[in-house]
Amino acid sequence: MKTVAVTGAAGRLGGNLVPALLARGYAVRGLVLPDDPKRGKLDRFDIEVVEGDVRDEAVCRRLLDGVDGVVHTANLVGIPAGMGRDTFFDINVKGTLAVVEAAAARADSLERFVHVSSDAVYPMGNHDSRPDYTPIDEGHPKRPIGLYALTKALNEQTADSFRASHGLQTSMIRPAGMFAGAEVLGRWTVGFVLGLMRGAVNNPRCGLYHPDLADTIATLESAAAPDDLCAVRDTEGRPWLYSPADARDVAHGSRLRVCAGTSGGRGRGVQRRGSSAVRLRRGGGVSGRENRATSARVRCARAVGVLVRRGEGALADRVRSSRDVGAGVRDGVGASLGGFGRCCSCVTPQRDRQTRRRGRWLL
Repeated sequence: MKTVAVTGAAGRLGGNLVPALLARGYAVRGLVLPDDPKRGKLDRFDIEVVEGDVRDEAVCRRLLDGVDGVVHTANLVGIPAGMGRDTFFDINVKGTLAVVEAAAARADSLERFVHVSSDAVYPMGNHDSRPDYTPIDEGHPKRPIGLYALTKALNEQTADSFRASHGLQTSMIRPAGMFAGAEVLGRWTVGFVLGLMRGAVNNPRCGLYHPDLADTIATLESAAAPDDLCAVRDTEGRPWLYSPADARDVAHGSRLRVCAGTSGGRGRGVQRRGSSAVRLRRGGGVSGRENRATSARVRCARAVGVLVRRGEGALADRVRSSRDVGAGVRDGVGASLGGFGRCCSCVTPQRDRQTRRRGRWLL
């Protein structure tokens, strides 16, 4: 039986990934903090639990000893009350370094290392800067803004560096903000929308900025209570697109990626940046064109789903889950590129028709 290690096993993503792996016949070894209040959610599962701090190199070596695959989900999204910015940075960046180093030390036997990053590495039209274009894809320039986004960008560099130096079989996934089922409805409220607008009222770089935005804020404040649900449209009736990721879908995509690496032999591959062509060499060798010709598409039923392309010797998955129009993960066997887009600016009708004709990015 293959064994997969999951960091942050009691977290939102980890808690969904663990049962998904067990259902596919994998043994699971999960890392949790000794005082994790969510530890109890794992009690009903037959897994091995390792307690410790993700920054502890000895803990990471013990966690990865003898496993076949790793999914690194552990990170802090926001700074908890009472925690300093330096500690937050240390947990996210040093923790990832410790996990990646432990994985790289076993690169010859570890079949797949899946790093869960974030779409925050791209510009966010609803916050600090406008994207160069929408929908954002993996070719869009990265412009992380803010401490959290910075840590995720640095962690991607760490994983990619050890892929290059140690041959670590790496895949990277960039989900948007994760919610569980109907939880997203409780967030999309008047108060939430007002918070985004207030952050843009004096920031011309923001995708939500408008000279009359202060008047819009005042109107909304007087029209509804902060906890009321809110649907936003522009003056032409176009909706404010916001497609968050369901944690179950991200778990599904993570499981697909790690299982693709642990279900068969190892191999090397090259992903050519800026091109959809993937040349894979495994066994007798399968070209990217042959992979696409023999592809089977499986669409996940929940939220925005997962599009899977499976070739004879490899699996490349495209996980669509973002706050605007989707995102993608393209993997070679030995290299990985992923891209998740985020932008709350409306897609123009013309652009929408174009994407509909192409059959891409349409949620």
